[in-house]
Amino acid sequence: MYFKFIRAYIESVLGAYVTRFPVSRVEFLGNVNEHAKALREAYKNARTGETKVEYSDLFCRLAFLYMYGAIHATLFENVLRCSHAVGSKFQGGPNPVRIVSIGGGPTVELLGMAKHVADSEFPGIDKNCTRIELTNIDAISQWKGIGSQIANRLKIQQPNPIIRYNLYEHKMQSELPASRPVKEALSEADIILLSYYFSDVTAEKDESKNAKFIEWLMAMTPGSCLFVVIDANYVKHMVSSVFSGLLETKPVKNLVSSIANNEQTSTLTDLLRKAGIEHLPMTPQIEAKAFALVAEKHQT
Repeated sequence: MYFKFIRAYIESVLGAYVTRFPVSRVEFLGNVNEHAKALREAYKNARTGETKVEYSDLFCRLAFLYMYGAIHATLFENVLRCSHAVGSKFQGGPNPVRIVSIGGGPTVELLGMAKHVADSEFPGIDKNCTRIELTNIDAISQWKGIGSQIANRLKIQQPNPIIRYNLYEHKMQSELPASRPVKEALSEADIILLSYYFSDVTAEKDESKNAKFIEWLMAMTPGSCLFVVIDANYVKHMVSSVFSGLLETKPVKNLVSSIANNEQTSTLTDLLRKAGIEHLPMTPQIEAKAFALVAEKHQT
């Protein structure tokens, strides 16, 4: 599902772009491919904190979606399936489940949420009335285009659950206190999602600053709010230290599942191959290289 959805989105952007600008399909996809290769190298060196990527560039954003979109959606779907605490938030009813994604980028986790609700046999989930409100708080306002299109396409292809999406541009750690809309979103959040927030190439590497940031988020959110962290294994110790003493944390087991190579080849990479583009930075296989934890506030 995820690869096909992402390919359809990239093709729609491609068609609109080459109609508007004097650029061929091959040039367009070649630009995406070059940014995909640059992203792969940047994330290889992410531990150093010395690499940068231009998320404000359309081709970079599409490359990120191509390289990592299906992975992020699948990982969050796994969290929903494996964590009763998180899954129960999607039981439906008159009130929406409100998710605030910190540095959420394309917020492809919406795909995982929609698939989980549509496929779910979870007791209490009414597929016809589940409402999801996802607010992305990100320093790059241009991510709103992808997030909005994901939400709009899901409404057409899969009308249940009912989805509402928004983005507020904000550099969370460097622009505190936050704006009023950001504070309001946090004050109503059921789930705070930090998906690859700590290992992103633009992430803050200072553990004390991260701890203060999480403490601030905790103060801004309701007592019933859950914190969901999904990230690369190499930041696991730092994340555990950041949350230590602030929240009750529970690791999520059996988080990662695989995606068949033939599926990714026949959908995403095939799009570039048909344009005559080789030396592709193949989309990473989903392997046991990620961790997740669900954090709950101490009850007083």
